[in-house]
Amino acid sequence: MKYLQQEHMVTRECKLRGFWRLEEGRCPRQGEGNTTDCGVFLCRMAERLGRGVEQEQEQGVPEEFIQADMPFLRRRCLYEVVRGKLL
Repeated sequence: MKYLQQEHMVTRECKLRGFWRLEEGRCPRQGEGNTTDCGVFLCRMAERLGRGVEQEQEQGVPEEFIQADMPFLRRRCLYEVVRGKLL
């Protein structure tokens, strides 16, 4: 949280306002040296937060994903964008 506050001060030149909460939990990690999958990780994490992990588990989606899942998740993301709807 301190990093977020400092970064906001540097980029916006003002204090971070509003209510922010930091929750720690298990979060998938992108493989070291991999700079091509950050968008997939970001989209997947946003989707998980938006849906809630419980709903995903009901649909049979694993609770966590790993670097090896990226080819599948990349194709899934493309399919969802083309279709205009999340699975």
